[in-house]
Amino acid sequence: MSAATAPRVLRRAAALLRRERSLWPWALVPFVLNLVAFALAATAFIANLDAIAAPLERFVEMLSFGGFALALYALPGLSFVCLAWLVTAGTLLALEVGGRRLGEGKAARRGPPRAEPASAGRRAQ
Repeated sequence: MSAATAPRVLRRAAALLRRERSLWPWALVPFVLNLVAFALAATAFIANLDAIAAPLERFVEMLSFGGFALALYALPGLSFVCLAWLVTAGTLLALEVGGRRLGEGKAARRGPPRAEPASAGRRAQ
């Protein structure tokens, strides 16, 4: 389903539910189940927030200004190396894909391969 058809489908579904009030209980069942599941997930997340955040807190406490300054110097250099690698890989991929398309176009223009005359093989010997 594309992004353009999704609103249209939702409008049709809403119009159907407005017309057919007998379908409301059947439409409420998945809505209520999803609401209960979301509430349980949010409650479990909030209840375990200390356990979830503890590794991050330990990591932040471990950092010092020296480590932070090193990260400020090392990350731009590393990102430059990654960027150079991505540009190189993208260029090679574009050349490979473009070369295939050009090769297919030449073969299509030439037509099927022709058989060589029998005398051509004798000249090579």
